[in-house]
Amino acid sequence: MPLIEERVAKGSYRKPTHLRLKEVTDGPTRAVFHVSPDSGFPNVRRFFSRTQDRITANMYEFDAAHVRDRLLDAVRPEGRRLMMVTQRTDDTMIRFVREIADELNTDEDAPRFEHVWASVGNAVSVDTELLFPKAYHTKVAVRDGEGVWLSSGNWKDSGQPNIDPAGNDQTSWGPLNNNNREWHAIIENEELARQFEDYIRYDLSEARRGRKRHYREKLSYYPRLTQNVDAVEVGRQMERFATTVASELSGILGTPSVAVQRAVTDAERLFGLYPDCVLV
Repeated sequence: MPLIEERVAKGSYRKPTHLRLKEVTDGPTRAVFHVSPDSGFPNVRRFFSRTQDRITANMYEFDAAHVRDRLLDAVRPEGRRLMMVTQRTDDTMIRFVREIADELNTDEDAPRFEHVWASVGNAVSVDTELLFPKAYHTKVAVRDGEGVWLSSGNWKDSGQPNIDPAGNDQTSWGPLNNNNREWHAIIENEELARQFEDYIRYDLSEARRGRKRHYREKLSYYPRLTQNVDAVEVGRQMERFATTVASELSGILGTPSVAVQRAVTDAERLFGLYPDCVLV
């Protein structure tokens, strides 16, 4: 039998040369180690509630409305900020990100929500690798540069159900049978929090770099996407898509406007894809 070889996608992520994790030996440290579903959400809710300035987070999957609500409560007061890198996994996450942007970025000159989709997936050609071929499987949040929430699980109903079995002294098997078993650590230490936040900020800059490269590749591939679509409709949609392109070329580092979002929605319906110039 002939040997079949498949090229292994490695991605184009670059390790930071200016960052490294250092052993933390100084400063007061307080840690809370816990598991879901026993006491996951009550602890992350308290973690959010102590926010005074900002939350910086990376998240693979995010579809629990009660987690979104408590996250928004934490950063809603004037002057507070939220920075996130997330993988675009489903329509719920896309809707959550847009809802957060609508609430926090009411002042276009001073947006309080900075978000970039992780650069994940198959590139159009072997010469334009995305950062991560399969998944951006990270779950970490930093509060005010003082505390870190680190977890094996996402902000999903299955891993962060809105229940408190441990707090209610519940002994039934129901929560364990119906939800994921996940571990979590909340560590209050400024040096450790700073290190994690530096890495998240680096991932955000890398996500922008990866998406720009893939974005340019998608544009070169664009004519091939229209082969089986009515020509008149293609013309209308390409005009809308061009508006998106023009807007995003200047605003690719930020959150697009509502008008741009609508144009992108039109493109999504036609081509069945999410144009990679879109950041929310």
